[in-house]
Amino acid sequence: MSTDYQQYLSSVFAEEVEGEAFFTGLSQRAADPEHQRKWQVLAQLETQTKERIRDAMRELDIEVSEQRHNVERGAQLAEQFSRLPWLEFLTAFQPSLKKFVAQYSAGEKLATEDGRERTLLRYITHHEQALLAFVVRELEGRGEESLDAIQALLDKPLHG
Repeated sequence: MSTDYQQYLSSVFAEEVEGEAFFTGLSQRAADPEHQRKWQVLAQLETQTKERIRDAMRELDIEVSEQRHNVERGAQLAEQFSRLPWLEFLTAFQPSLKKFVAQYSAGEKLATEDGRERTLLRYITHHEQALLAFVVRELEGRGEESLDAIQALLDKPLHG
């Protein structure tokens, strides 16, 4: 596999580590139990995605570890954004998710053939699209179904 693919996976892995810390931090700070549960589910998706990327990198004999600065940045962002009201936060978060969806969609071109690499890259894009769908549904007032796309991707969805 190309060096570009390997570097891309390393970059996305770091982003997932940050995202996991971010959503975990939001969950820990949420006053509303329903918001707390939703942040936990988003954190679970980030964890699952991170682990899939880690597995792929290990198959390529690339050692990967979580960097403290990525965890700390995610936690700092959670501290900062947890102060915003729910809908205000989601409105502010939506453009970032759109940017990541475009970035990950473009990254799919790094796999030139069908196979495990392409499957992983598509999954990475789909996971970000699911996060965006969550935000869109929440902003549309459809909170009862906002986690549907995320739950569909999870190997072992949280319930409750």
